[in-house]
Amino acid sequence: MSKKIFEEKDKSMLKGLSKFIYVIATIGKVCIYIAIPFLILTMIILPIIFNNTKVVNNNIVFTYRGDTVEMNDVGNNKIEIRHNGKIIDEDDHEDYKVFKKYRNTLNKYSKKELIGYTEAGLILLISYLYLIILVLKHLAKLFKNINEESTPFTLENVDHMTKMGKYMIAVILLPIIASILYSAFADIDINFDFGFVSVMEILFVLAMSMIFKYGYSIENSSKNKSKDE
Repeated sequence: MSKKIFEEKDKSMLKGLSKFIYVIATIGKVCIYIAIPFLILTMIILPIIFNNTKVVNNNIVFTYRGDTVEMNDVGNNKIEIRHNGKIIDEDDHEDYKVFKKYRNTLNKYSKKELIGYTEAGLILLISYLYLIILVLKHLAKLFKNINEESTPFTLENVDHMTKMGKYMIAVILLPIIASILYSAFADIDINFDFGFVSVMEILFVLAMSMIFKYGYSIENSSKNKSKDE
């Protein structure tokens, strides 16, 4: 009796947790779907900003939608930044470092190079986010099935876990490839988060897919034996 109560309680907890993970994965997927159009919009706007930028005597001026930003070299490795004619103080304005970095970048690369590198980076970022969407999609479907079905050991769930593992591998490899390409062709360093934990997470998902497949085989074999008897 107590064993049966424990099994029912355990089953209820599993279904509740599965429903929670399904909701979180779905929300995450929707949020990324919303973010991607903004990145696409950025891809459209950035070339306009770069093309509205002028570099004269090591001083930079760019205009966009009525805003004018001037970055003038005043010597001693310092610059004077004016936003709509008003001087931006280095200590009081949070955009000072952003403008200064933008100026240094413009001095290092041509407009065409900057547009090309930026657009390529945004395409890689969109691809990266899409891979995460695929991981979340299969994660949501997996735990939706676990919540709704009588057993988690189905071939459909095995398929979801296998695909999750493959997409997670791609999620790790894409930033590495991007970093190598940018270092080789643009001399730009891109930091990415890669470590032992990420590898273990992938191995765990792939191992679990094999366990689910094994569980499905045992359950299917048990059903066939029951029919024969």
